Amino acid sequence: MAIKYKWLAARLKEQLPSYKNNGVHRLPTEAWLCKHYHMSRQTVRDALRLLEQEGLIERRQGSGSYLTGLSAQKEYNVIDILLPNTEEYLFPALVAELRKVFGEKGFSCRFHEVNGSLKKEREILEEILSDLPYKGKGLLVMGTKSGFYNPNLPLYENILEEDIPLVFFLEAYPELPRVPTVKPDYYHSAGKLVAYSVDKGNTDIGIILPFMEHSSKEMYQGYLTGLAQARLPFEEDRVFWVGDQLPSFEQLCHCEAVICHDDLMAYLLEKKFRPIANQGKVIPAILSLGGTYLSASSRHPFYSLEVSTAALASEAYSLLYSLGLCP
Repeated sequence: MAIKYKWLAARLKEQLPSYKNNGVHRLPTEAWLCKHYHMSRQTVRDALRLLEQEGLIERRQGSGSYLTGLSAQKEYNVIDILLPNTEEYLFPALVAELRKVFGEKGFSCRFHEVNGSLKKEREILEEILSDLPYKGKGLLVMGTKSGFYNPNLPLYENILEEDIPLVFFLEAYPELPRVPTVKPDYYHSAGKLVAYSVDKGNTDIGIILPFMEHSSKEMYQGYLTGLAQARLPFEEDRVFWVGDQLPSFEQLCHCEAVICHDDLMAYLLEKKFRPIANQGKVIPAILSLGGTYLSASSRHPFYSLEVSTAALASEAYSLLYSLGLCP
């Protein structure tokens, strides 16, 4: 009996990569395995239990046995994650959630800091592609300067050709629409921020957006829709597309409220306007997207629409799992 269940477990283990490659996440039923391999149900259950102990499958009562995506070679159970950094703004919270979510499933996270550099992004991708077959389970990438054509797109095409699971995170490259993306709802979030500002009695509402990020276009569209729904006129000089420099108080003083792309931008704007507010001058109400600690820790706290890092991390795992992860 012992030899039979170990043989069956080894046989099923050999077949797991083909299941993954064909997008199959559920093993055949116990009844099918009994009939196909001419073994008793107890032998089949012992074999499945062995695979479960190794972390290769998850048995769900009343549903069946499902692949976890893990490899028998534990050093390969790694997710490569490209982020701007891991120590500033919302990224420490994201890093913690990603480690938690993937860790609970048996995966470790290997973080790569891009620091806004297309050169650094290229170096990381080239390193991954230089050592094939891929020694990991998938890639989670926050796009760099996604508002413009990225010269590294051919490398992403190569990654897709190698059948390496790829998911974009927070910022996507629109030239690769077939790659799934995990991101906040930038469009509706901007509309909600307009509505919130209107509810507070503001009718002259501006917006500040980084011109280098594709998500800014979605927020801009949501902002325009929000103005239209509130029956407010669109004023072109209330929209600020920025790089490293934020608008001056003189540029924004006519706005009753201003929406920022994210909490870091809002925090820096509040800090810039702090001396003016201390002089007793009225500064625009500041709103943003993020819900991070920065909104409450500012000298003059601003309203921030919360983004759930836990939900983003969970969705990232679900998408990578749906892509099969790497065998």
